[in-house]
Amino acid sequence: MPLGSTDLLRVIAERDCHLSLEKGVPFADRKRDAIWIKTPDGRDLDLKLPNGYHSCPVELPRAVFDDFLRASLIKQDGPEDTEHRITFRLTEDGRRRGIREGV
Repeated sequence: MPLGSTDLLRVIAERDCHLSLEKGVPFADRKRDAIWIKTPDGRDLDLKLPNGYHSCPVELPRAVFDDFLRASLIKQDGPEDTEHRITFRLTEDGRRRGIREGV
């Protein structure tokens, strides 16, 4: 059961998570960018919901990431690191909308 963008924004805001965009992660026979939801201490989010849904790590779909970026709900937090990762955090508007209003 995939979560919608409103649910994902709420999870990120309520759990004070951030996003880690990892460039060129190997998947099967090709590479692609992956966006992982991380806990405040940098670990993979372990998401367990009352309806039985469980995922660890939690990957944010690229389309949702792009929507969040276009809507200024997230912003880059620092330069790309040596392992080709870029951290993104919620903006104040993103946090407010995630906790109170949803997308």
